[in-house]
Amino acid sequence: MNLSWWLFYATRKKRAASANVICESHQGNLLVVKAKYKPYWSLPGGWIDRNESPRDAAIRELHEEIGLEVRAEELELASVINRISRRADTYLFVFRLKNRLDENVQLKLQSSEIAGYDWVSKQDIRQKRQDRHYNRAPKNWAADSPETYLENRIN
Repeated sequence: MNLSWWLFYATRKKRAASANVICESHQGNLLVVKAKYKPYWSLPGGWIDRNESPRDAAIRELHEEIGLEVRAEELELASVINRISRRADTYLFVFRLKNRLDENVQLKLQSSEIAGYDWVSKQDIRQKRQDRHYNRAPKNWAADSPETYLENRIN
């Protein structure tokens, strides 16, 4: 690679990315988690590590946050969210677990990070309760026609 190409790539803005997973129950509800450091409920997931694929990060984060073991072929890409805010511009890869879960499944929460979890319906998310807020991924899941690519601008 010549110097001009190296400079071109070296000066490109690096962009962080994360991976979340839609886990649905046999009853059609969505698993959401409440991270201790976030003011809202979200899907299980987290940052993609260096040299890690989005799917591998989703698998790792499911195991770390809720103790769920899944294989790569059990996940399918559901959407990508382009998040732009004052703090950072990031991509969120949202996968869907193909197998539905029993709501009585014993989850092992990552005590250092996850305060709790819940199973919620689309109606629960649409109600916009004052005591519970959701980030964009669960809201997209609850939409009548979920988008596969979303722009999420946060000011």
